[in-house]
Amino acid sequence: MKKDLLLGIDVGNTNITFGVFKGEEIVRTFRMTTKMQRTSDEFGVWISNLLQGCGYAPEELKDVIIASVVPGIMHSLNAGIIKYLNRTPIIIGSGTKTGL
Repeated sequence: MKKDLLLGIDVGNTNITFGVFKGEEIVRTFRMTTKMQRTSDEFGVWISNLLQGCGYAPEELKDVIIASVVPGIMHSLNAGIIKYLNRTPIIIGSGTKTGL
């Protein structure tokens, strides 16, 4: 299976927005409310099921990138992605060197 998709995640105070990229094109977006009490399993199952429901297998993901302004959610979100998508997310935050 070709690994050519990128999952971008923007964690805001109200919503978490997800974008599936193929190259520079956004091929799918979805969102969920930001709730601090979600477990890693809830995040992982939800993201995995949405990807599969849109016709994308988690194995197609080359990388996952997260930008967040809600530090309290990051442990569960990160752990869910590792457990269910088998990817270690790249975390973009203050001071991250991106080369842009």
